[in-house]
Amino acid sequence: IHGTIYTISLEGKVFVKEMEEFSPNHYFILKNLDHRGGNEYIYLDGNKLMVYNRDKSERFSYEFDNPIDKRPVVFTFPNNVLCIGVCDTKAGKVYLFNSNGELYEDFPLDGSTLFSIGHFKNTSSQFNLITGEQGGFLYNYLVN
Repeated sequence: IHGTIYTISLEGKVFVKEMEEFSPNHYFILKNLDHRGGNEYIYLDGNKLMVYNRDKSERFSYEFDNPIDKRPVVFTFPNNVLCIGVCDTKAGKVYLFNSNGELYEDFPLDGSTLFSIGHFKNTSSQFNLITGEQGGFLYNYLVN
């Protein structure tokens, strides 16, 4: 079954966690999104982003208009705030979700490539999100 999680303890004991079945082309990220006692399981399969708590309960899910062909990216902001970035290449849109599954204000934005987030000026409280467009243009968005 695609989506089964195997964990090996330092003593060599193997633990198996059966998640739902995913296609062979799914993406998986293990990350502690909220810093509250354990990692969350992030899956992207076809056009659906699914995030599960450690107990396998669904934290949130989001359905895109198109199948996603790029791996999602987890970004870390100051104060260890984590968010999930996803690019819908076909629609030419980029998405940024907070750890509760809410889209950040003004998202989705235009862009059809994986994107990066950082500072151009250390004095700015805003971040720059840089993404490309299929016509060869770069977009530079300010994100709070």
